[in-house]
Amino acid sequence: PQKSIKIMSQAAVVNATPQRPRPLTDEEPKIDAALKSFYSWWVATKQQQQQLRQKQQGNGTDNNDTAPWTPQIALSCLRCLSKAINAHIMAISYTKNDKDNKNDELRAKVERVWNEQASTPGIKITKVLGRTCLAVAWETELKKEVARMFLSESASKNNHEEHYILEFFTAFDRLLLLDPNNNDSDNNYNDSDAALIWSADQGQAELARRAAERQALAQKRMQEEKQQQAQQEQELPRIEEIT
Repeated sequence: PQKSIKIMSQAAVVNATPQRPRPLTDEEPKIDAALKSFYSWWVATKQQQQQLRQKQQGNGTDNNDTAPWTPQIALSCLRCLSKAINAHIMAISYTKNDKDNKNDELRAKVERVWNEQASTPGIKITKVLGRTCLAVAWETELKKEVARMFLSESASKNNHEEHYILEFFTAFDRLLLLDPNNNDSDNNYNDSDAALIWSADQGQAELARRAAERQALAQKRMQEEKQQQAQQEQELPRIEEIT
């Protein structure tokens, strides 16, 4: 019994030992993979909108004169975004007096890791870091840098292309800052889109959830149609008796 108690005590000590946080370089997906996922999502979204617009124009219900959207616009935006991220160097702002602030501690870690990777020859930030680092850098100076690049890019375009470029930037900004794991409480559409891009499984669980949801809705509609048909069949003899 005494030996047993000793073993249990050792196990309790092991379980009580806090696990070391994973290195920021271990986070998945990497920025590069997430950018490709965002591009695919955005292209699919715009194609759906364009198909709906064409259908509405065919029915005479849409008077929007927006020029046709092309994937080349999104590809140009994607390259511009990736270039800005890889060229960015974070300014060192953390001091030892900031230890009590967890946000400052996280920023200090991100600054160190980001700048170490950025200064390593042959290393691209988009290949080695993930959402946590990008979100911290984005909220400090990177967002402003990218916005300036996008504005410069859109200045040489026509009004329609400028609209799509700014729309691309706004969508990326929104989905980056949403929590990709917070998508099952109220079925928020934007949250689920963030999961498609930034979740560790690159959206596989979210796609499965959507497929299951569509199947459940289809089954519900079939059940409602059967109930409605059964109700109509029950009412039919009464109508015949009256006539």
